[in-house]
Amino acid sequence: MNVIYSRNSLCFERTDPIIGLTVRKAIAGPERELIERFLLRITNSADKIEKKLAIFQQPSIQGGFPDVVITIYDPARFDNWDYQRSLLTIRDIKILHHMHTVGEITSASLVTQLGFDVRKTSNALEALFRAGLVTEFGGIWKATSLAEMFGIERLIAVEAKTIANQSVVRQAVNNRWFASESYVLVPNLDRNSRLLSKSESLGIGIYTCSETRVERLLDSKPNPLPGSYASWMFNEWIGRSLVQ
Repeated sequence: MNVIYSRNSLCFERTDPIIGLTVRKAIAGPERELIERFLLRITNSADKIEKKLAIFQQPSIQGGFPDVVITIYDPARFDNWDYQRSLLTIRDIKILHHMHTVGEITSASLVTQLGFDVRKTSNALEALFRAGLVTEFGGIWKATSLAEMFGIERLIAVEAKTIANQSVVRQAVNNRWFASESYVLVPNLDRNSRLLSKSESLGIGIYTCSETRVERLLDSKPNPLPGSYASWMFNEWIGRSLVQ
């Protein structure tokens, strides 16, 4: 079930089988307090500039559980959501992402390139077609315009630790496969810290969040969206939630 975090923010912090979202239950402690403090300030800032946020706390992504994923999305992109889209499986989304990446393609080429069997690939194409996400002409399949399908403008992954160390940077690097931006969140960090230069070399950004303020010490290197099928899953969870 979705929780309203502020007037412009949705927070997904519970498993919701209706939209296909699984999350790991948060554990009380200093890291949880750091995250809550950070989210409170971020959502208040979003309200001031009228941005729509969807916040996912420890969502399950291919066996991993990033601490927080913050998406900034355009609600107008979800106005024409087809109910058939809420029935799509992860396999369907993987095929859709591949089609978006490669452009026009035959079903036989999809089978060869992705390794799914013929029947499952055919079923996926039919499901995507019913949802209005792909077109077919003369045996050639094509994904529709990204602007019509994908409503997320920024997808920001955040890994939190009460003590800055190399392990949290490694976790943040692992999130770059689906996020447009990946950040480390710590209570404080010296600007001369080696962790700052290491993070910069890897394209990882750094937030600090004290009791009184949030500061972005280092910008994340941006990646284009969608970066993988997982990027799409956040889009689908938002869309399915908005039409419930």
